[in-house]
Amino acid sequence: MNQRSRRHHISGTHRRSGYLYIATLATTTIVAVIGLAAMSLARLKLKTAETGNHRAEAYLLSLSGIENGMAQVNENASWRTAFTNNTEYPSPAFTLGNGTMTYKFVDDDSNLSDDAADLATLYGIGRVGARSMCRW
Repeated sequence: MNQRSRRHHISGTHRRSGYLYIATLATTTIVAVIGLAAMSLARLKLKTAETGNHRAEAYLLSLSGIENGMAQVNENASWRTAFTNNTEYPSPAFTLGNGTMTYKFVDDDSNLSDDAADLATLYGIGRVGARSMCRW
C-alpha cells in the first residue's frame, strides 16, 4: 500500500510540473510580444520625429530660397531677362545642411521679360530627403 500511494504521488508531481512549464512559457511569450510591440512603437516614434525634422528643415530651406531669389532681384535690375520663367535656380541646387535650396520666378503669362508691369511670383523650394517644401 505504501508503494501504491508513492506511485500516485509521483504521477501527480509530473502533472503539476507540466502545467507550471506551460504557464511559464505562456508568460514568457506574453512578455516577449509586449517587448516587441514596445520596440515597434519606439521605431515608429523615431520615424515620425525624423519626418518632422525633415519637414521643418525643408521649410527653412524654402525660406532661404526666397531670400536668395530676392537678393538676385535686388542685385540685378534686368532680372526679368536674366531668368527664365518657371525654371529653378541655381542649377545644380544649393546644398545646405541635409537638403537643397532653389528658387524660381513664375509669370502668369509664362514670359518674364515681355512686360515689366506683369506680376511675377517668387517660389522658394527646400528639399530634404523625400520631403519637399515650396513657399512664395
